Amino acid sequence: MLKQIFALFVLLGSLLPISAYCYAPKPFAPDSFKVLSSQQFDSVVAYEIKPKLEIETIIANKRVSKYDYTKAVKLTVEQSKAIMKTIEDKSTYGESGAACFNPRMAIVFYRGPDAVTDVLICFECNQLYSKTNIPATWSHTHMAGDYKIPDYGFSKKGRAALVKFCVEFGFGDCGIK
Repeated sequence: MLKQIFALFVLLGSLLPISAYCYAPKPFAPDSFKVLSSQQFDSVVAYEIKPKLEIETIIANKRVSKYDYTKAVKLTVEQSKAIMKTIEDKSTYGESGAACFNPRMAIVFYRGPDAVTDVLICFECNQLYSKTNIPATWSHTHMAGDYKIPDYGFSKKGRAALVKFCVEFGFGDCGIK
């Protein structure tokens, strides 16, 4: 009986395409890079995050917990547009990122009182994480043998722009040594 069950699993597994086991992002249309700026937000707030390892969001139940940050800065319309443009720009990315994730800055987008999405930025690991897929992070790759590896880390230009925002907001840990 166990042999029959095992044979069934082997048969079913062989019917699935190999791509079901591997994630490979699909090419994006140029307009699809504007995933943040194409949406309507009432406000955008930058947060200096308390050191926590491996967090992926600071939003819970459409709110940001006051225990997760040390400083908040409500962005002007111009600052909001500028940071969205930087995050969505393919040239912001193209280097490697580290396997860790210990973000120090978050950008949270609001509709009314509700936190809709966030972008967490880690200067130590040279990358970001967002509740909204940012296609630009997948725009650069390199080959490692037969595998295409995404270069989702910040480029020097991208990192400099993000550090500039962090300093402008008056945050302390902006990845500057």
